[in-house]
Amino acid sequence: MTGKVKGVLNGIAIEDSDLFSYILPGDGRAYTAIAKVPERLGFEMQTLSLIGTVIGWLFSTSVKKAPNGFQLTGISDYSN
Repeated sequence: MTGKVKGVLNGIAIEDSDLFSYILPGDGRAYTAIAKVPERLGFEMQTLSLIGTVIGWLFSTSVKKAPNGFQLTGISDYSN
């Protein structure tokens, strides 16, 4: 999964940064990285786990029939 990130963090603009995610749904793991981050924000963004957490939630493995993010949001049916 790839995309773009745009916003403001601690008063510093993030423009046209690249988002990369590698998801292993069978293992219930997701890896997320953001490239082209302003150098001043590199260290501060290490604690920003929200993006990776959401992607992990979407693709998580169901345990004991607990639904993942796609199942809860109703977009798990790709045929539409």
